[in-house]
Amino acid sequence: TMATPTRIEIERTQAAALANALDTLRHAIQRYWDEHDSQPGASNPEWFADQLTAATNIVGQVGEGDDFVFGPYLQGGALPVNPFTGGNDVRIVDAWPHAPDGTEAWIYNHVSGEIRANVDGAGPDGQSFCNL
Repeated sequence: TMATPTRIEIERTQAAALANALDTLRHAIQRYWDEHDSQPGASNPEWFADQLTAATNIVGQVGEGDDFVFGPYLQGGALPVNPFTGGNDVRIVDAWPHAPDGTEAWIYNHVSGEIRANVDGAGPDGQSFCNL
């Protein structure tokens, strides 16, 4: 029989999954920047997820056809799930909040292009989840 994982093992697994999801998001944001010379969500913050998960044209509009040759930057048509919140929704900000509140899975600064986990606390190694 397999041993039941300890709380520390579960936290390490969740922290690794969180770091992986953030890497995936950051890579997608960087690829979008490389091809569009702007941040996803820069002109319309509500477009952030669509601009990463669907085809876009040079100015970042989402659509189909010959002009929509960029992306998608994330596979599966959705943002990665935050393993701590169980969701993949995003709060769009132009300035970082003082602390994460856990309301949405991710916090995205559409001005700087930075994305963080909207999770309070720290992993077993002491690294703050919000600052991964």
